[in-house]
Amino acid sequence: MKTNTALSLIDIFYGNLNEFLAFSVALINKLEQSPPSSTILNPENILIEKKNNNYDISFNFNESTDPFSKNLYVSPEIKKEIDRDIDNRSILYSIGIIFHVLLTKQFPIITTCINVNFSSNESIPQAIQFIIEKLICKFPEDRYQSLNGIRSDLIKAQNEYEKTGDITPFFPGSDDKPIE
Repeated sequence: MKTNTALSLIDIFYGNLNEFLAFSVALINKLEQSPPSSTILNPENILIEKKNNNYDISFNFNESTDPFSKNLYVSPEIKKEIDRDIDNRSILYSIGIIFHVLLTKQFPIITTCINVNFSSNESIPQAIQFIIEKLICKFPEDRYQSLNGIRSDLIKAQNEYEKTGDITPFFPGSDDKPIE
């Protein structure tokens, strides 16, 4: 199964939390092993192949993307909506938007306060909602500070979901370390 379109990713992960968590952890691992040359990531850049219940992920930034949808994955500091430096936290914003779209089939409504609406998929555990909300905070200092922090929370959620079929809400980012 090789894909590089947002619709295909949504079809794979919408309503399937176990697969979403496996993909999410694999995506974060891939980003840490091979950081992309861009600070913007969207589903059209992600190529996936499932091998032996594991996701093999690569990135293709040569894909032409819809200019309208591409802008929805761009962090506020890249858009110059806020006066902050562009760093590794910018791509974490993009990941949060991707996760929201994969789980809800909708873009979050983002104003001065983030209105993250998960009503289109009420089966999303609150812990996953909190993780996504932290990823798409307007200000980089309020987001996860590292890939390690998001991975830690995703693995915690994945392990609990595999053991119990549920995820107890927890405060996201407790294992995160500030950027230096």
